[in-house]
Amino acid sequence: MEIQNKIKRDLPNFPAEIIEDWLLPRAKDLGWPPTHQNWQGILFTKDIEFWSSVSWLQEDKNLLEMSWSKTTLNIINDLQSAYALDEKNIYHSLLGMSGKTRYLSALKYLFEHGSFPKPICLLKEGGNGYSVVDGHHRFVAWKVSYTLINTLNKIQSTVFEDKANSFRETLQRKWGIDSIKPFSPIQRVWIASH
Repeated sequence: MEIQNKIKRDLPNFPAEIIEDWLLPRAKDLGWPPTHQNWQGILFTKDIEFWSSVSWLQEDKNLLEMSWSKTTLNIINDLQSAYALDEKNIYHSLLGMSGKTRYLSALKYLFEHGSFPKPICLLKEGGNGYSVVDGHHRFVAWKVSYTLINTLNKIQSTVFEDKANSFRETLQRKWGIDSIKPFSPIQRVWIASH
């Protein structure tokens, strides 16, 4: 609780949910204040002064209509390659099975509930689009599940019902997905503004 109080003191505008989900697990490993070099990546290369001045708002956003920063697109594409396509890259090596487990857990949740297990955190960076600052695995899972559900819907709209059933069986066998809820590009997110 002491670390959580220190974070809240330094980042008074951060909602408790964001502190608990994003910062607290890392602070338990790396300490607080964020002086360890690994905090640079976690805090998206922004210093504590920057983050202490942001305000957060939770909104429902259409993820398909949003523009994304180049950095976020690169991270998302690399994570998707590592976890959805099992390609060997930096994320595959760096995070290994723990990263894949987080991705698969979010994927299953999205299929079964149609929404993120918890909102992702975004930062609007001027004309560069939105950056995902926390929730990359959830975002990749959303992107993959959205594509898979659209594929399934296209198969079902044709006369190939046996292929749709086979597709559902593959989802169940490969990822343990027992049900598929209606899925929307509109998801609840946290947005930080400076």
